[in-house]
Amino acid sequence: MYLTAIIDVYSRKTMGWNLSNSMTKEWSCDLVNDTIEKHGVPEILNSG
Repeated sequence: MYLTAIIDVYSRKTMGWNLSNSMTKEWSCDLVNDTIEKHGVPEILNSG
């Protein structure tokens, strides 16, 4: 299982998270898009 979480570094709040059996680009992009729809577009988006 793979866990991806999107965290607001300033407030340390988890903005979005998801579990998957495989790590695919589509899965990660879907999480980012869903989080943006729910919370709005961030000023900075850093991934690594």
